[in-house]
Amino acid sequence: MATEEEIWKKVSELTPADIVSYLNSLGDSKCPSCGHDVFSLATENGIKAINMILPYSDLDETGTAEYSSKALSAYCSTCDNCGYVNFFACYQIAKRILEKEQKEGHNDK
Repeated sequence: MATEEEIWKKVSELTPADIVSYLNSLGDSKCPSCGHDVFSLATENGIKAINMILPYSDLDETGTAEYSSKALSAYCSTCDNCGYVNFFACYQIAKRILEKEQKEGHNDK
């Protein structure tokens, strides 16, 4: 089982090709807005996947958002037809890829 440190290290090592390969392994997906089936991963010049930082807050007992420095790190893909945006948690993708590599007995990154 991968440690948190190993998983975050893997996040920093993933290429756009790694991420797209993982997402494609999940099966066919269609845009929930228009039904199109081609998405593009947000990258910096096609070399590095853009890691979006999405801040979030906890709610207090009255349902009011409290200030927080918490954030979710996510990769972003968009529908090539209508622009619908999908977010995928970096940590979970890296964890699944790392677990698969460890199960297969190799870790080539």
